[in-house]
Amino acid sequence: MHQIAIARLYLWQRSEDMYKITLYDYCCNPICDGTESFFVDNLEDFEKNWKPLVKDEERIKRYEKSKNGEVITDYYSDDENLNIVQMDSNSKVIDEVEYEKTNFDIDLYNAYNCSSKYYIFSLKYKLRKIAFKGDYYIIAKYKITGIAEYTWLSRNESDKYENASFYGNPVCNVKYSDESFEYYPTTEPFKEDTIDSFVWHIVWNRKDNVVLDELNEEELQHLLRDIIGEAG
Repeated sequence: MHQIAIARLYLWQRSEDMYKITLYDYCCNPICDGTESFFVDNLEDFEKNWKPLVKDEERIKRYEKSKNGEVITDYYSDDENLNIVQMDSNSKVIDEVEYEKTNFDIDLYNAYNCSSKYYIFSLKYKLRKIAFKGDYYIIAKYKITGIAEYTWLSRNESDKYENASFYGNPVCNVKYSDESFEYYPTTEPFKEDTIDSFVWHIVWNRKDNVVLDELNEEELQHLLRDIIGEAG
């Protein structure tokens, strides 16, 4: 296991328009469902990646109405704090740093607290500290290269790994180099598989100015929760 800070990218505050996107959370138990918020730098880039992954046309229509100025949510509520598209022209990027963690296993938990184990060859993630509408956030964007899921059901004892399925929110581009979804004895067939998030995920939301630091195991599990999704 290896984790290093690749670079500290920003050491000063700068103003930057950012958008907060609040959508129905596909990682929740449907009985106790809710929303999940993400940050994006550019709505056009977000839409280019997000819309092809969304199967619900009504969700896209709600997003468009909110983008055009209506207060509309993606949930059973008219709470303005859940408005799908929010923008703060006074938001600030305070700091940004990038880390890489390589050659490690991680357990991810679904909404029912059942776990699946994954092998990851490379996880690069950027952490950004921002100020948005009076709150401080630590947000993260990541790219995985080389991921395989440990399988509990295989054809024989030597078959150990399979494709890492993706069940969560449609906020990542997933690419499989081998889409046969067979079981293999090594991780070699999955070394080019990628999961690349195109949104900034919220790690922490505080009123005070939080410290930017590398993520611990629990924080990484939360960051990668969309891989396992609700019931994966």
